[in-house]
This record gives sequence, structure tokens and C-alpha cells, in this order.
Amino acid sequence: MFRWCCLVLVLSTALVAPAFAAESPGLDALLGGSGRSHLQAGLKTLVFDNGKTYSWRDYSEWGKEIFLSGRVRTPPTGPAPSKPVSKYFTCAQCHNYEREDPILPVLDPEARFEWIERTGEKIFMLQGATLWGGVNRKTFYAGDYSKYHDLCVPKGEELFPWLPCGPLFGWCIPGCRTMDPDTLVDATQVCSHYCSVGRYLKAWELSALLAFFWDQEIKLEDLDLTPQTRAEALAVLSAPAPDPLGAKRLRDVLAGAYSNTAGNTFRGLPKLAGDTAPGRPVVEYPDGSKFTGDFRRGAKLWKLSCGHCHEAKERPLTREKAKDFSEDVEDFHTMIAKGTRHSFRRYMPNFTLERLSRRQSADILAFLQQFAATGVRP
Repeated sequence: MFRWCCLVLVLSTALVAPAFAAESPGLDALLGGSGRSHLQAGLKTLVFDNGKTYSWRDYSEWGKEIFLSGRVRTPPTGPAPSKPVSKYFTCAQCHNYEREDPILPVLDPEARFEWIERTGEKIFMLQGATLWGGVNRKTFYAGDYSKYHDLCVPKGEELFPWLPCGPLFGWCIPGCRTMDPDTLVDATQVCSHYCSVGRYLKAWELSALLAFFWDQEIKLEDLDLTPQTRAEALAVLSAPAPDPLGAKRLRDVLAGAYSNTAGNTFRGLPKLAGDTAPGRPVVEYPDGSKFTGDFRRGAKLWKLSCGHCHEAKERPLTREKAKDFSEDVEDFHTMIAKGTRHSFRRYMPNFTLERLSRRQSADILAFLQQFAATGVRP
């Protein structure tokens, strides 16, 4: 086990003093932060019980393994492979780690789907926001996910491993505290323990995921800026003592060129509004918007969203399953909007409007109904 006190210092100072490496114009440094450089410096001081230290690349590769499979084949400490974070979920089942929006400030699932169709991007239409650019967000679990804000996270190593952090008579148990939705550290711990129905990350696992997330940081060249603005931002913001007014102006431009929140807007519940024949469901929302499902589009969307979990290669979608999913239209839309009740087993998270549009949910329903009726897939 490495020295926990060092990790606390690294994480607590992650966004304090500004630092910038001109050869690596990440957005955080350009905006005056120093998250990557502080974590990078701190990792060099972390010593395991075998007396070894490891490189940033080592941590990032471990983090990617945890993200994709929930465990590390050859961990730096403890038995190999490491204990799975969750036996039910991995990060990749709910999150991409690639860019997923063609226009960064706009969280639009319709544009996302069109982009996937046009470019062949290997990303999915999942419930959780991508971790590409995750380190550049300013808050986590906002909007519809604010219900998680009263969850508890460990202050350091858990004092009572047999009693996970949680509320006790309205307070977090000793050694724990209420999560801070404005920190990626706490959001990662909440996701690992609560959302994935797993456990809290060990200190080295948390450091590994953070290093991996920092490698997915938004860079200056990712922003939709003119060459002149990009060059000016690089010149001014990398200067040893930039002009305060000029720096503020440019940082405002950069901050407006991407979305600094995940966006979690409750989608609302529709009602039937017309022809309900298989393949042609029409739904109407309280604001008057109506959507007629397109089963051909729905077949593609199913594979990118629901099918990511409900149609693994070893358990393809059957007509019987399609009927179960689509027979009760009200229940279908409730599942999409609210998910299933959180439990200590596998459950279904909900889709917010930023993750799946109302039209897209109508398309998926049309596909399921058409397939249930005919047994034919587009």
C-alpha cells in the first residue's frame, strides 16, 4: 500500500495553483488550472510496499483496464488480477471515453447519432456522459442526478471496510463525508460504489483512473476556434505573466467553446397520441411535442443504446424479448425516463434528454414493436 497522505495532498491540490506546459496545451492549464501537473508530480512520490514507484503511463494503463474491464491483470500491489470493482458493471457499459459530440458546447443526441452514422465513430448512445473531457467539467451529478448529492464517500482509506460509507442518522459514518458533486474524485467514487453496485476504489485504483481521465482531456486543437484565436490563446495564456485582461477575455472564449457539465435533464413521460399499430407508435409529451417512431432508425439506435447491455453477442434479441420490452408502451417510456429502481444487483440507469432524444426513444419502440410482430430486423 502506498502512502495515503501523499495521495490526499495530490488530490486536494489538484485544481489550485496554475501551471502550463506549452508543449501540451490542455484546456485545464490554459484556463489557469493545474490538475494534471499536480497529479503527475504527486504520482512520482507514491511508494508501494515493494519500494517501487510507477510512471504516469503505468497509472493511465491501469486506469484504462479498470475502465474497460473493472480490474487490473497485473496490479502494483495485492493479488493478481485485482479484485473487480463491481461484479455487475464496468465503466464502459455506461460511458464512452471518446469524443461524442461534433459541436462541443451542444449536448444533442440527434447530432451525436448523425455524427456516428456519417463518420462511423466507434461510440455508443449510453446513459452516462463520456469521460473524454471529464476532467474539464466543473460539476458532476447535476440536474436530474442531483439525487446522489447526499451520498457518502471515504475521506481516506475506509475505517470500517465491513461497513461501507453511508448515512447514519442523517450523518455519514466516521471516516466518511458527504460527496462533493463539483469534484471528479468524489463522482468517481460514487459511481464505483453506488452506481455500479460495487466497492469504493483503493487509493492506487483511484489515482489510476484519474490519470486515465487526464489523458482524455480536451486540448486546444479540439475546440472550434479560428486559427487566429487559437494562436492568440496559445501565445497569451502560455506567457509567464499574461496580461490579466487579455487572459480573462481569452479564457472566457475557451470556456464557452465546450460544455463544462454533463447535462442531465429529465425527459418527461409521454402518452399515446394516435395510431398505435406495431411499427407506428405515436407519443405525445406534456409540452405538446409528438413523435412517430421510425423502426429503421430505431434498429440502429437500439444497437447503439439499449442493445449495448440487452443484446450482447451471447444473448441476441429475440421476438419474445422484443415483445416484453415494447408491449406496455407506458412502461417502456417510464423505463427510459426513470430507469429501474436502484438495487444491490444489476439495474438499468435512466436516459436523460442529453443522452437520448424523445424522437430516438420513439424510434426504438417502433423497432421493438415491428420486430416483435414480424420477426424481421432491418
